[in-house]
Amino acid sequence: MKQHDSLKDVLAERLQLLTFNPVALELQHLVENPDINDAQLSAAVTRDPALVAQVSRLANASRYARLSKTSTIEQALPRLGTNQVCRLATAATRFSLYKSKSRVLGSHMTNAWNLAELYCNLAELEVALEESMELQAA
Repeated sequence: MKQHDSLKDVLAERLQLLTFNPVALELQHLVENPDINDAQLSAAVTRDPALVAQVSRLANASRYARLSKTSTIEQALPRLGTNQVCRLATAATRFSLYKSKSRVLGSHMTNAWNLAELYCNLAELEVALEESMELQAA
């Protein structure tokens, strides 16, 4: 593909305002509530079928799977925990913002996503390390 063809593809793709998934936003607000219950979490998650599939898949991954696989969202949510479900919804939403119909632009956006994810993981590790050091000092 020629350079100007790729640019045409990029310019032809309509500029859209990026929106954050409303379910992910709701989950973020729910997580802030210390009195959240599984029914509220389940109600929020089930409003997004793609998120239900991702939660189910993660709950059955070897890291979380126990003796049996989960078959319902009600079984999957306690296995993962509220914070992990919220992180999953946020990551899925953010990843969807880094997609494009243009192969050239899509490639750059994928690279940007990978770097953003790397920096987030590094920041999470740094926070955990600082908390660990504070606990050891106390």
